[in-house]
Amino acid sequence: MLQPRDRAVFEPGLLTVHKTFVLLQLPDGVELTLGELQEMACRQQHQIDSQHQLLVAKEQRLRFLKQQEARHHQVAAENERLRRLRDRVEAQELKLRKLRALRGQVDQNKLNNASLSKCIIIIILYVARVLCYYYYYYHHHHHHLYAGYLYLYS
Repeated sequence: MLQPRDRAVFEPGLLTVHKTFVLLQLPDGVELTLGELQEMACRQQHQIDSQHQLLVAKEQRLRFLKQQEARHHQVAAENERLRRLRDRVEAQELKLRKLRALRGQVDQNKLNNASLSKCIIIIILYVARVLCYYYYYYHHHHHHLYAGYLYLYS
């Protein structure tokens, strides 16, 4: 049979710890040495360590992707803010061009009005001169004409 320090005896369903050896009850009377149990524990520990490293790597990747996503959202929000700002600037520039065009029209209308005012003043002066001429002519020559008219028809 087994020496207590060399082997552990496994029988179905029960783990018993004695002073010098471990008994694990497994089906079909499977027996494992302490070295085999230690190798099995070592392999399982390596698997646990590997899975832990894989988990840490996946968590780092997830954090990186979340940071990238946050930066992407930040960039997208900034791009949207800049687009709205560009739209406002373009609208203001359009208003400014319209105002400048209107100011140009106002300036042109002022020039036209000044020209028309000069023309009107010239016309008024001409009409006044003509009226003065007719007034003068009527008052100075009218008596002569009237006297001649009386002479002819009397």
